[in-house]
Amino acid sequence: MFCRPQGHRATGPQGHKPQATSLAEGHKAPRPRKIAGVLIFAFLASATPVLANTNICEAQDPEYNSGDKACNLSSKEIRSLNSASFKNLSHLENLDLSGNFLTSLEPGVFKDLRDLEDLNLSNNKLTRLKPETFKGLGDLEKLDLTGNKLSGLSSEIFNGIDDNLEWLSLNSNKLNDLPVNLFSNLTSLEILYLSGNNLSSLQPEVFNELPDLEILGLNHNSLTTLPKDIFSQLSDLKHLGLRGNNLHTLPKDIFNGLEYLHSLWLGENSMTCLPILPPNLERLILDDPNINSLYSSKFPSCGE
Repeated sequence: MFCRPQGHRATGPQGHKPQATSLAEGHKAPRPRKIAGVLIFAFLASATPVLANTNICEAQDPEYNSGDKACNLSSKEIRSLNSASFKNLSHLENLDLSGNFLTSLEPGVFKDLRDLEDLNLSNNKLTRLKPETFKGLGDLEKLDLTGNKLSGLSSEIFNGIDDNLEWLSLNSNKLNDLPVNLFSNLTSLEILYLSGNNLSSLQPEVFNELPDLEILGLNHNSLTTLPKDIFSQLSDLKHLGLRGNNLHTLPKDIFNGLEYLHSLWLGENSMTCLPILPPNLERLILDDPNINSLYSSKFPSCGE
């Protein structure tokens, strides 16, 4: 499978440099008239785009043709959306809204995109998401929320997404905690990225409903400890990132049951001991001067 924070289709979240483009692009401004030496523009500037007779893809993606399954709205300086933005786009499978200025989303804003499989909302300015934001996205397989300003999530935020979702990134937000039932209906999830947040602790059951999870990224948070059974239900886990936290010790048996774990990142912590490692581990990344003597018999095991 995968071993780096990229998408399961071999494309990872990428930031895009904003361009000087607005939703009004494509509408020709009236020519200026000169009266008594004064230029008067028959043009009223408006911060709110009017999309009365077209949808947002036809207005903003120059390469989009009616009936296309992909729409690229990356870096268009989009500040708001409503359900009318996506009229006549029920066939759309891939929607890229990355690199815009979205701060919030209306509940059900994507409800008409019933065939959508890939939604990229990375590198916006989202601060909170309301329940049912993703209502109607029953076919969604990939959701990218990387690089926003989310500090908390409702336990109901993913209600409305059926269990088809396989790839979810919440990297590089401001998350302080995860509700215990946050992922309870995402039972098909295979890849979950939570790196680069402000997580200092995790509830023991938060990952219990993710039996198919293969990649879990928790790098560069503020974790000081982990519950003993935090990974106990992740029997298919192959790659686990815990790098760059504030971990000093871990429960001795924390990796029990992870028979398929191949890669483990533990570096950039302040480890004083090591737990029992999984039997089939192939790659252990420990770039930390505190654990240079890992393979020495003098290095203590956690719990001893």
